[in-house]
Amino acid sequence: MNTKKYDYFLKVCEKGNITLAANELFISRSVLSRALHELEEEYGTTLFTRSKQGVELTKSGIIIRDMLNSIYANYKYAQDQLTEIKRQNATDIIRIGITPTNGLPCYKRFLSKFMQDHPDIKIYIEEHSAFDICTLLMEHSLDAGISPVIYGAESLNKFVLYDDTLMLGMRKSDPLSKKKEISLPDLTDLPLGFLTSKIPMEGIIKEYLSAQHKKANIVIRTSDRDLLYHMTVDGAVYPFLTKNIMSSWKGVCFRKVSFVTPSIVNLLWPVSTDYRPALKTFIDFMKDNALEYNRKNVAD
Repeated sequence: MNTKKYDYFLKVCEKGNITLAANELFISRSVLSRALHELEEEYGTTLFTRSKQGVELTKSGIIIRDMLNSIYANYKYAQDQLTEIKRQNATDIIRIGITPTNGLPCYKRFLSKFMQDHPDIKIYIEEHSAFDICTLLMEHSLDAGISPVIYGAESLNKFVLYDDTLMLGMRKSDPLSKKKEISLPDLTDLPLGFLTSKIPMEGIIKEYLSAQHKKANIVIRTSDRDLLYHMTVDGAVYPFLTKNIMSSWKGVCFRKVSFVTPSIVNLLWPVSTDYRPALKTFIDFMKDNALEYNRKNVAD
């Protein structure tokens, strides 16, 4: 599609002055004037009225401008659609958002097997907060998400993958390790550690301590799990993490927390009537394997 003379025409419409338009187009005024003249001959009508102040569209010029703007908009839309189709056909990449506490268990339980069973489908994993995952899904910047918390539920499909529970970690010699369950009063003055993304449970802790005229003693918020591990072993921090994460930590034990309910981890994806084959394959795989995983856990 040769659009040069139309681009020239629309630039003059925008600037209202041939000299200014020529300067922005990096062409001479005579070249631009000749192109406009050719366009007027093509349509057999005068497109501009000229004066010392500049140019002004005629009624015919307005019709041609509006027509070109409409054509350009449809042309760009078609190009964008074709580019998206080419992108989807060229490579089957699924963009997945995962919250910090669920990355490792999801990889071990589902994603590793999916990558083995479907080497033709590539997955790209991004770590985000639950809120950001839902936002990115609704913006179609992610294809799927794995999160215990859902925002904008009306715009997202969901499927329960598994239950997980946040627990309080401590070194094995800590007096709290002798308790079967941790209660809110036990947390008073404890140096607490969290991963970067905030979790709803923090609000419960802060509200309780506020009623006692105290503030939550959060000494670290980090994405570095190894750092949390070493600080826990040293007795410098009591981390709130899932059992899955802390189960492999030597010298560390963990206890249930009375005010925390089991966290349901969901597979999320945007509400749509049209899914790429690769994404449908991924969703079906996750559903089938989640059902199998939960059956085994119930049996155990």
